Amino acid sequence: MSLCESQDKVFFEVYNEPHAASGTVSGLSKSWWWPVQLKFVQAIRKITRNHFIVVGAEGWNNRFDLMNEKPYAEENIVYNFHFYDPFLFTHQGADWTGWLPAQQASNVPYPSSPAAVAALVSATSQQELKDILSWHGNQKYNYDSLLKWVKPVADWGKRNNVVVTCNEFGSYKLKSPRQSRLNWIGDMRKALEANNIPWSMWECDEGFGWIDYPNNDRSKPIVDNEVLIALGLK
Repeated sequence: MSLCESQDKVFFEVYNEPHAASGTVSGLSKSWWWPVQLKFVQAIRKITRNHFIVVGAEGWNNRFDLMNEKPYAEENIVYNFHFYDPFLFTHQGADWTGWLPAQQASNVPYPSSPAAVAALVSATSQQELKDILSWHGNQKYNYDSLLKWVKPVADWGKRNNVVVTCNEFGSYKLKSPRQSRLNWIGDMRKALEANNIPWSMWECDEGFGWIDYPNNDRSKPIVDNEVLIALGLK
């Protein structure tokens, strides 16, 4: 299969979640990445002018950093952001985050309210977790919150006449209340579609996924149909 034949099947992505200036290299400005990424785009264009190239901003494909940038003067570029807010909810129980409250949290609800988190706040002796749980409740996160966060990215794309996509969103399921997770996934998908933003959920069959393997038997996958319904796929 030649490159010309595979234009609608093969997309190039320059780099997934660049973050050298977001805690990896001390003193490095996030502005380093945009011109470096352009060099990769131009190198790809020497091979093919037609294929779509997926690009993203510093800060793990952060939407705020994307909106601070000016689109490239190149055709067939797709501008990608990732979305995991509110982070305490989407990453509760995730021990690799490096953020202690997320590592300690469990049963954090969505939508949120002071009443919904009251028992969790009372149950923990960890002051930082207590404070962030209270914050989570007081913010009253719901569909309107997600819509408010997504709309500025869509507006940036419209102003600049470029395609914007959300190539990752998801909720870690280990310690998340099941119905809350389904609520968030459904609301996130709807918020993106309400803004005409194409999407893909992270991911398939691990901690954020929609497939499970009972007893770790990978020959017998179980599809989580409720997640597919939340995604509008069933």
